[in-house]
Amino acid sequence: MKLTIEVSKPSQLLTLTPKSFVSKRNLFDLIQFSKQTQSEFYEEPDWIINNTPQQGINWIGKFPELKAVIIKTKKGSYAEDGWKDNDKTMFSYSFKAKKGIISYNDNANKALINQPTSCYPILLFIESSNNWSFEGLFTVTDMDNSSVILKRILSLLDLSRGYSNDAPPPKKTDTKYLEGERKFVTHLLAERNAQVIKELKNKAPWVCDVCNLEFINSYSKNYIEAHHKKPLHTYKNSHTVTTNDFALLCPNCHKAVHILLREDNLEYVSAKEKILSFLNKE
Repeated sequence: MKLTIEVSKPSQLLTLTPKSFVSKRNLFDLIQFSKQTQSEFYEEPDWIINNTPQQGINWIGKFPELKAVIIKTKKGSYAEDGWKDNDKTMFSYSFKAKKGIISYNDNANKALINQPTSCYPILLFIESSNNWSFEGLFTVTDMDNSSVILKRILSLLDLSRGYSNDAPPPKKTDTKYLEGERKFVTHLLAERNAQVIKELKNKAPWVCDVCNLEFINSYSKNYIEAHHKKPLHTYKNSHTVTTNDFALLCPNCHKAVHILLREDNLEYVSAKEKILSFLNKE
């Protein structure tokens, strides 16, 4: 039996179950009117759905901290798009192109390229007559110069783990990773190599570097976020990074660090000290 869901707020997209359906009219209106404060589809500024409803890629929220990315795909749109396995766990999706030319600085493509390090979910919809069939939550697991490979995840919690259950054991020495190339390189994810983050999460305790919160003790769920101590945009050329260039942070401290970096123009160490001064006053 086909289950058609009526979605009235962008955040409800994250509650959909695989193989549920959203009408094309409903999803079009949600994307179109989520930007209008007087609309029934408006939620709040951080939940505005960007790009036009006609586009295949829409993103929720503001860069770099997106809430999610919506992908809508139709059979035949791109020759290489489609499932890569019989179990429908891997999906190939092409970058947006204009007249055959791909711009990796296009926001739609950036939303895909940045996903491995920003860890927001990708919501995959496939056309089904007058509806969009919701296929589930996905993450970018690989990419080349023309497309990304999406891998199915079971829940939002999988995004926080940073590695699969069959991940290799932690290495005893820091590995250096190439990062910051301005040109697009095959398998270079988001110009910030996701492998170093996976290695860090695999070998370090999941304790916030600022407030010492261990998420699992407070919420019974294992969760941590990785923060690049030196912003990528400050590098002019290629460079190497190790796990020492990242800090593991709880969601609250991570958000606070980004606000202080952006609004007070602080470096990570100074932002950390300022947050600690606030916490010590409580």
